[in-house]
Formats: sequence, C-alpha cells, structure tokens
Amino acid sequence: MAAQNMDFRDIQNAVRELPEDIDFPAVLELLTSKHTSHVVDRHIKAVAKICKQCANGFLLKHLQYLVELVEVLGQRWKKGQREWCEAICGVAKIGGKPFSSCATEDLLQYGKWLPSFVTAVISILQDAQPTADNPDPQKDMIRIEIAYMVASIARYGLEDDWVQEGADDSVIQNVAYTGTPSLRLLQQTNVIAEIARVFRIEHSPEALVIMLGALKDMSLFQPLAVQITNCGLLSNLIAVIRNNLLGSDVLLISAEILWNVLELDREHASAALGETNIMESFVVFLTTVLHEGYRYKDKIFRNDMLALLIFILARPDNHDIAAKSGLVCLILKHAAEGPIKDMLISGRIFEEEIESISTVPATIFLPRKLRADSEERKAPIPLTTCLEDMEFRILTWRAVAKTAGTSLCAELIEKFLFVPMLLRYLDVVSLDPFQTQWSPDQRKKLQLEAMRVLFLVVPHCPSSYLESDGNGVVVRLLQTTQDRDLQKACLTLLHRACLASTKADGFEQVDIPPCCMLDASHLDVVDVLLDIFGNRTNPFSLRQLSCSILGCLCRQDEAYSTRFRKAKGVETLAIEVKWNPQGELQDRLFFMLHVVDCVWCAIVGDTLNEEKFLKNAGLFALLDALESAPVMLRRHIMGCIADLVQNPNAASLFVQWNSSKSMKGGLKILLEIWGEEQSIAEAVTKEGVLQNLDFPLNPKHDPLAAPPPPPQEPGVAMEVDGGTAATAATAKAEDLSIHKLQNPASSTKVLDLAAKVDQDSRPKIYAILSKIGFEKNETLTMEERQALELLRLLPECLVLEQLRQVEWNLQDFRLLAQDQKWLDEMISEQRTRTEWIQNVQRQLFEEFQTQEVADLQRYFDDIRNRIQVVGR
Repeated sequence: MAAQNMDFRDIQNAVRELPEDIDFPAVLELLTSKHTSHVVDRHIKAVAKICKQCANGFLLKHLQYLVELVEVLGQRWKKGQREWCEAICGVAKIGGKPFSSCATEDLLQYGKWLPSFVTAVISILQDAQPTADNPDPQKDMIRIEIAYMVASIARYGLEDDWVQEGADDSVIQNVAYTGTPSLRLLQQTNVIAEIARVFRIEHSPEALVIMLGALKDMSLFQPLAVQITNCGLLSNLIAVIRNNLLGSDVLLISAEILWNVLELDREHASAALGETNIMESFVVFLTTVLHEGYRYKDKIFRNDMLALLIFILARPDNHDIAAKSGLVCLILKHAAEGPIKDMLISGRIFEEEIESISTVPATIFLPRKLRADSEERKAPIPLTTCLEDMEFRILTWRAVAKTAGTSLCAELIEKFLFVPMLLRYLDVVSLDPFQTQWSPDQRKKLQLEAMRVLFLVVPHCPSSYLESDGNGVVVRLLQTTQDRDLQKACLTLLHRACLASTKADGFEQVDIPPCCMLDASHLDVVDVLLDIFGNRTNPFSLRQLSCSILGCLCRQDEAYSTRFRKAKGVETLAIEVKWNPQGELQDRLFFMLHVVDCVWCAIVGDTLNEEKFLKNAGLFALLDALESAPVMLRRHIMGCIADLVQNPNAASLFVQWNSSKSMKGGLKILLEIWGEEQSIAEAVTKEGVLQNLDFPLNPKHDPLAAPPPPPQEPGVAMEVDGGTAATAATAKAEDLSIHKLQNPASSTKVLDLAAKVDQDSRPKIYAILSKIGFEKNETLTMEERQALELLRLLPECLVLEQLRQVEWNLQDFRLLAQDQKWLDEMISEQRTRTEWIQNVQRQLFEEFQTQEVADLQRYFDDIRNRIQVVGR
C-alpha cells in the first residue's frame, strides 16, 4: 500500500500488541512522510503506544530504529513543536530501563547501537536548556526525564549495599579502573559534556538532584571522573554547595562527587580547584558551619569539606593561594585550643592577618546570621569530645601540615603558635584543663596525631619547636610512657629532629645539619634509648629507631658520645653486632644496618669508644657477621672495619681472628669477597688472568670494548657446545627450585641487584689489607695469590682507568705537546704495572698447571709401582 493512501489505522496496525511485533520501519516511514505530516497528534499517540508496549524496556534488536526515532523527535522539538514533549519524556523514561533480548546473540549483534541511542537522547538537552527569565515546565520535564535515564543507566550494575555503605578496596578499585558495562557505555558518549552545559544554569531542584545522583555514580569510574574535571563541573559543584549551605542533602552528594574525582584524578582535579574563588568558597563553608552547624549532619559535612581540602592542599602550587585567600589563617584560628586560643584572641592575630589581605572581602569571614548587637553570635560553636569533633581536630592539623612546605604558610604557622599548641598535647608536666575531659584512648589518639603532624611541620618551623623545648617535651613523654605506639611516634619525631641530610647543589653535595638537634640539656635521653635498644623483647622497629638516634647524637655532639660510653652503650652495641639469619630476613637486615651505622657514628673516630669496643670483642663480632651476612650488609661492615683498623690495636686483633665456622682468617675471607666482586665486574678470565690491561678492574667501562651480545628471546633454543639449551619452561622450573633452596640474600638475583645499586667494595678491601699487611702466615690458593697480586696495586690500576677515560673524553681535542707527552708517559708507566700483574698471574696459573700434572704423574706412577709389586 502506498504511503500517501495510509491513514491512522495503518499506523495503529504497525504498532501491535507485543514489542517483538512492532514494525518500526513502517512507523518511521509514516512519521517522516510528507503525506502524513498533518496528523501530528496521531504520530504522538503512536509513539506513546510504542512506549506502552515496551513498558518493561526496549528490545535490543530495535536499537537502530530507536536511534532514528529519537533523532526525529529531537528534530521536531528543535523546530518548536512543543507537543512532542510527552513523547520525548516517554522514550527517555523507557530508555532508562534495561534492554531486553529475544536471542542470546542480540547483545553482540545490536549492542553497538547503544552509545548512539544514548547520544541521540542526550542531544535533546541542547534545546531544553533552562531560561531564568521564562521558566518552561515542558523543558523542565524533559531535563528531568533525560537526567533520570542517565542516572538509571549509570546506577545499573552497581550494588547499593557497597556503593552507599562502602566496600573493600579491591571492589572499589575494580570499578574505578575497569568500570561496569553501563559506565563504559556512558564513556563512549558525550553525556558528561551535555550535563555540564545544563548543570551550570539549572534552576529546577528536582533536575539538579537527579543530575547529582547520576554524576555521583559516574564519578566512580576513572575515565568519567577525568571528563568531569575537564568539563569544569568541579567549580559548579562548589557553587551548588555554597548556594545550599546547611540547606539540603545535595551538600553531601556534591561533596561525595568531589571526593571521588579527587581520588581518581587527583592531579588535574586539585589543579582545577586551586583557584582563589574556590578557596574563598571553602572559607565561607567553614565559617558558616563552624558558627551555625549544630546538627550531626552539619558536622559530617564540615569534616568532609576539610578532607577535600586536604586533597587540594596536597598540590604545592595551591599553598600560597590558600594563604593569600585567608583560608590557612581560618584553619589555624579554629585549630587553636586552651591557652593558645586565648593568646590569639587577646593579641588579635587573626584580625590583623585578615586586614592585611586585600584580595578577598573581609565579609566572607563572618557568619551569615551575624548581628551587630549580638556578641555571643560571634563565637563559633565550641568543640566537644564527640567522635566528629575529634575528627575535626585531626583534619585541621593535617590540613595545616600539608601547607607547611611553603615559606608564607610556615610564617603563618609560627605566628599562630601552632607548634606550641601541638606540644601542649604531649606535655606530661603541665596538663591543660581542657584536656582532662578526654578518655585515655582519645588522649592517646590525639598525641599520636600531634606527633605525626609535628614530623611534617618541624623541619619548616624549627625555631618555634626549639623555643617551646619540643625535644624536651617529647623526651619526657618517652620516659613516662610504656605504650609502644607512643614510643614509636616519639622516636620517629626525635629521629626527624636529629637526622642530618644532604642535597645536590650542581656538582657538589651540600650537607644539611639537623633541623632541631638535641642540646646538652637532654643527655638523659641516652639512658632511655639504650634501654629500648637493649631490650630484645621490643620489636625491631623500636630498637632500630633508638639505635639510629643514638648514632646521630654521638656523631653530632661529643658530650653524647661520652654519655653513651659511660652508660655502657659500647658494651650493648658490641653484643648486638651479630648477624643471625634466623627469623624474618628483612627486619633483621634493616636492624643490622642501623647497628652497623651506629658503630660507625658512635665508635669509629672516638679513641676511648674504640678501645672499649675492641676490649668487648666488637671487632671479632663484626668479622663473624662479615662472613655470613648478605651482600648489602657485608659492604657496610667492611666500611666500618676499614675505619677501625686505622687503630693499631684493631689491626693486630684482625690478624688474630679466625672464623669459628670455617677456621679461616680475615685475609682469606676478604680474598673470597674480592673474588666475588671480580666476578661481578668480569675483570678476570677463567684462568684468573686480567682481561683488559687498560681497564683492569672494570673492563665494562672500556669505551672501545665490544658491546655484550643481545639477550636471546625467551623460549628459543640456543646451541651450546654442540647441544641445545633447555626449553624456557625447564629453565624456569630450575630457576624456581634453585631459589627455593638458596638463601634469598645470596641468590643470583639479589647479588646482581646489589651490584647495580651498591658501591664497589674492592677499595674497602684494599684499605683493610693496606693496614694489616698483604703478607700473612696463611696458606693461599693459586686464585687467592693471583688476586693478591692485583690487590697490591689497586690504586695504580684505578689511576690507569681514570687516565684512559680522560684520554677518551679528550679525543676530539688537540692537547699541547707537553700535556700529551705527560699523559702518554703516565699511561705507559701505569700500563707497565698491569702488564706485570698479568704476567705474574699467568705464571702462577702455569705453575699451578705444571704442579697438577706432576701430582697426577706421581699418582699414576705410584699405582703402577704397586701393580708391579703385586705381580711379583
């Protein structure tokens, strides 16, 4: 039947009772035909009947036709045909329900049209934007239904129980970076951009709430969170919060969206929120809620805003903006309590800082309902001991700590007496009255948090910490408490105050002294630290912290070194210098590293401490540990021994030592370590002879050396000595079995890593042997004798390598005749030494081979003689 002869009955017949029977091609032909364009009301009824027939959801096989249908509806709405509003809302309402399939393969076959369908519906929002001067209920209805469709799609696949109440991290991370099918569908559309365009001017409360719900679910998926940032929605969310302060639940939803976006797109989101107007909005939030937020919900919102602010202040570029907007001053003002708060009020510190800020209006620091004749309205709501107020204290401290890195914020922290205020929480001598209301658990929690914050603030505000005797306060708390958590926090803070550091300044390394070194008035801390260090029931974390602090104190001040000796610290240290491979390797290894470092700081260089350490068999303990310790620890031990043997008494004791395990002397142990280092550097051949005369110690550094062969592809067999290598699976199995049997610290992988990370220990071996002597009454093998010949001339070999490297670096320059002559003579002289070493090593190998042949000859001669005797 021709299209021009069709009437409404034909349209009704096309839309049959079952969704599978709807003839969409016929419906689309009738809707677009110029012969039926005058029956608009019947077209609308036909679309309404389609929605009625598909009330439980559209079919996937109709998606292509639905895209065309929605495009037709959008075009007619764009032309001003307002009667299509109900039809558009009906399609959007059904579009938010899950699509149905008639066959198993429908999703694979027709799913490609889903993004096009969502895009077609979302594009109608462009022509349904709200107008402030002329409200239009039809536009509001379309925006509400489309927003509800997007919210339904975003919610589909997310479980309510864990989205609202919180799930384990694995589920959240999976959704954040993998998403659900619905969220991945929305990622392929321009839904975020269209919602952002409407959201900025939205005035309908219902549409606003629905859009916020959709954005909350979409912000759980990292790609959509990035789109939210890029579309500028974060500033709009801040505006929504500012316009609805203490008014409705949209505050918490908006805060949750900001939280999700800052977690998944922290760098860009914190940059987008680092604007002056955003900081001013936070000032308004905090000022209002601190003066008017009596409800539990208001306190939750207050804490959420501070948590978001901490995310924003994690970006260093935002610190100065926060300070210049007065936000840092406001936080410092409300963080003060007790006598410190009274001092700030009497000194009008906050008012003076606000008056000095000319870029922001002073009215934003006043609550909204402030009355000039009411003095009590000016005071903020006092903090209590409830959980929410305790969390608020901690969040304010953390927010201040985030900003301490910049000089402007550090000045404000000192001016508002923030460090003395935190120290009052730790002072066990003078307890403020406002602290008596807390339970022991609350007091402990605040003390732990105060020390964590001081750990970040003290390096930037050392003068305030020293003026308040911060070290004395922490030491007194360490002396009185038996709680291990508090002890660890005190030790960590003291370690931060006493630790020196270094930084690179061009090609030079500059030493930075400790920020808040303990002075001579705190000598009693040595006894406390030794008690913790010597008590083996304490965990390794406490013992190694106390050991490290002792080393720092003894290195920086001779008075502490003397007190350390008088308090029997040398004896305690000599007992602990023992490598025990039993137990957890990592904990024991780091503890021993701190012990060896303490030996170097507290013992080496102090004559009295060295003598006492040697009398208590400290050197013997170091040598015992050297024999069995892992590579990383072994090289540090050799450094201490190299410094100790500068003492003549230590050198004589080194010669007397013999291992209780292998009965080897110190020379043989060092030569074994030398052999391992030579193998790592690939400096000698299998015969023990030098490979490279110009780079005898580090042949790999020779610029003229051939590059190593490229690694073979895994799984490819290699021809080795006429045979084939094992397959990749066999090699992997052998590797696993080897590493299960070997000590993890002595495995090949760990040795390779240590060779790359740590320094070369061969100069340390030379430093030790140069003091004790190279000729000792020990029987050496051929390999050890070869190594000893090279070891004697180690400095000359290093000089030759440096000269060759200089010659290579200057190959493009023409030197003066005298300079060139001097360089050639120096290289020739040093190369003569390496040639002599190579010849001696070759002679030793040949003598060894000759001796082996002679021994074998004697052995077989003896056998032949015995056979002849038996034959007679």
